[in-house]
Amino acid sequence: GKTIVVVDEDVDIHEFRQVQIAIQNRANPATSYVTFPLQAGGSGDPALPEHLQDEVTFGSGLQTRLLIDATVDWRANPPRPEWDGRRLPPVAYRSPPHIVEQVERRWHEFGL
Repeated sequence: GKTIVVVDEDVDIHEFRQVQIAIQNRANPATSYVTFPLQAGGSGDPALPEHLQDEVTFGSGLQTRLLIDATVDWRANPPRPEWDGRRLPPVAYRSPPHIVEQVERRWHEFGL
Protein backbone atom coordinates (compact mmCIF):
# COMPACT_ATOMS: atom_id res chain seq x y z
CA GLY A 1 0.00 0.00 0.00
CA LYS A 2 0.99 3.58 -0.55
CA THR A 3 -0.38 4.69 2.80
CA ILE A 4 0.16 2.94 6.13
CA VAL A 5 -1.54 4.13 9.32
CA VAL A 6 -0.25 3.00 12.72
CA VAL A 7 -2.75 3.14 15.61
CA ASP A 8 -2.87 2.12 19.26
CA GLU A 9 -4.47 -1.13 20.43
CA ASP A 10 -7.66 0.67 21.50
CA VAL A 11 -8.48 1.44 17.84
CA ASP A 12 -10.32 -1.27 15.90
CA ILE A 13 -8.49 -1.36 12.56
CA HIS A 14 -11.53 -3.00 10.96
CA GLU A 15 -13.64 0.08 11.73
CA PHE A 16 -12.59 2.75 9.25
CA ARG A 17 -14.30 5.49 11.29
CA GLN A 18 -12.15 4.66 14.33
CA VAL A 19 -9.00 4.86 12.21
CA GLN A 20 -10.12 8.22 10.82
CA ILE A 21 -10.80 9.53 14.32
CA ALA A 22 -7.36 8.34 15.46
CA ILE A 23 -5.76 10.23 12.59
CA GLN A 24 -7.73 13.38 13.36
CA ASN A 25 -7.17 13.28 17.12
CA ARG A 26 -3.73 11.72 17.52
CA ALA A 27 -1.64 12.51 14.43
CA ASN A 28 0.28 15.77 14.39
CA PRO A 29 0.75 16.94 10.78
CA ALA A 30 4.12 18.48 11.68
CA THR A 31 5.61 15.28 13.11
CA SER A 32 3.35 12.27 12.46
CA TYR A 33 3.44 12.13 8.65
CA VAL A 34 6.54 10.55 7.13
CA THR A 35 7.06 10.20 3.39
CA PHE A 36 9.36 7.76 1.66
CA PRO A 37 9.86 9.24 -1.82
CA LEU A 38 10.15 7.19 -4.98
CA GLN A 39 10.16 3.65 -3.63
CA ALA A 40 9.40 0.58 -5.75
CA GLY A 41 5.66 0.22 -6.21
CA GLY A 42 2.96 -0.60 -8.69
CA SER A 43 3.49 0.44 -12.27
CA GLY A 44 -0.23 0.91 -12.83
CA ASP A 45 -0.66 3.68 -10.26
CA PRO A 46 -2.66 6.46 -11.98
CA ALA A 47 -1.20 9.00 -9.54
CA LEU A 48 2.25 8.48 -11.06
CA PRO A 49 3.43 10.41 -14.08
CA GLU A 50 3.89 8.07 -17.01
CA HIS A 51 7.70 8.26 -16.98
CA LEU A 52 7.75 6.87 -13.39
CA GLN A 53 5.60 3.88 -14.37
CA ASP A 54 8.30 2.44 -16.62
CA GLU A 55 8.94 -1.16 -15.49
CA VAL A 56 11.77 -1.60 -17.99
CA THR A 57 13.76 1.26 -16.44
CA PHE A 58 12.86 0.81 -12.77
CA GLY A 59 11.84 -2.86 -12.51
CA SER A 60 8.48 -1.58 -11.27
CA GLY A 61 6.83 1.77 -10.93
CA LEU A 62 8.11 4.31 -8.44
CA GLN A 63 5.80 5.58 -5.72
CA THR A 64 6.08 7.85 -2.76
CA ARG A 65 4.78 6.05 0.31
CA LEU A 66 3.19 7.67 3.35
CA LEU A 67 3.36 6.56 6.98
CA ILE A 68 0.88 8.16 9.40
CA ASP A 69 1.63 7.71 13.09
CA ALA A 70 -1.83 7.99 14.68
CA THR A 71 -0.71 6.73 18.07
CA VAL A 72 -0.88 8.63 21.34
CA ASP A 73 2.22 10.74 21.96
CA TRP A 74 3.33 9.23 25.25
CA ARG A 75 5.55 12.18 26.15
CA ALA A 76 2.77 14.73 25.75
CA ASN A 77 0.03 12.54 27.28
CA PRO A 78 1.03 10.92 30.57
CA PRO A 79 -1.38 8.43 32.18
CA ARG A 80 -4.10 10.19 34.18
CA PRO A 81 -5.86 8.68 37.20
CA GLU A 82 -9.22 10.27 36.29
CA TRP A 83 -9.10 8.34 33.01
CA ASP A 84 -8.35 5.01 34.73
CA GLY A 85 -4.63 5.30 33.97
CA ARG A 86 -5.18 5.90 30.25
CA ARG A 87 -3.37 8.60 28.30
CA LEU A 88 -6.52 9.94 26.62
CA PRO A 89 -10.08 10.40 27.87
CA PRO A 90 -12.63 7.68 27.13
CA VAL A 91 -13.96 7.86 23.59
CA ALA A 92 -17.40 9.33 23.15
CA TYR A 93 -18.27 7.80 19.78
CA ARG A 94 -19.04 4.33 21.17
CA SER A 95 -22.49 3.95 22.65
CA PRO A 96 -23.00 1.38 25.39
CA PRO A 97 -24.41 -1.89 23.96
CA HIS A 98 -27.68 -1.60 25.91
CA ILE A 99 -28.33 1.85 24.37
CA VAL A 100 -27.60 0.58 20.86
CA GLU A 101 -29.99 -2.34 21.41
CA GLN A 102 -32.73 -0.02 22.73
CA VAL A 103 -32.40 2.42 19.80
CA GLU A 104 -32.45 -0.41 17.26
CA ARG A 105 -35.52 -1.92 18.92
CA ARG A 106 -37.39 1.42 18.89
CA TRP A 107 -36.03 2.77 15.57
CA HIS A 108 -39.48 2.78 13.92
CA GLU A 109 -40.84 5.06 16.67
CA PHE A 110 -38.43 7.79 15.62
CA GLY A 111 -39.99 8.01 12.16
CA LEU A 112 -36.80 7.08 10.36
